[in-house]
Amino acid sequence: PIACGVLGLIWSANPALSSRAAEAILETTASDLGVAGEDDVFGSGRVNAAAAVQLAIAAATTPLPPIARDDFATSLSASPFTINVLNNDVDLNGQAIDISDFPTTSGAGATLSLTSTGNPGAPHAIAYQPPADFLAKLDAPNVVVTTDPVVAANGAHVINTDVWLSMGQ
Repeated sequence: PIACGVLGLIWSANPALSSRAAEAILETTASDLGVAGEDDVFGSGRVNAAAAVQLAIAAATTPLPPIARDDFATSLSASPFTINVLNNDVDLNGQAIDISDFPTTSGAGATLSLTSTGNPGAPHAIAYQPPADFLAKLDAPNVVVTTDPVVAANGAHVINTDVWLSMGQ
């Protein structure tokens, strides 16, 4: 009930926000509890109504960077798959977001390319083609798309990039 009430406050401060943007504000401004980051015990943390409303007001009057969250995909086959890296990202100003820069080869030798999603708000995803010797290297079957260099250092099949979101006008 508290989270729903704070969502009402967020929308009263900025009625133009999409439901994804309001949810992202709620989660982003929550006070982290327990293990750092989102976890199974506390979720995103304790709702912080004041911070959420302040961010909603700022989104109405100030250009803000998009909220980009790390993406995880798991594959235990050598078949290619798509990672919709923008699916859980949101632009608080309501602009379209897109992938503007990414490596074309992962550290483990996988091939990466852009593919269309058909969604005008997030038009592209990453197509992941595992390396030919993928099944022989099942020591790291997780694929992680991250902007965090610490996370990137923990896996062989990691797509690490400093900046991969752009806002469209």
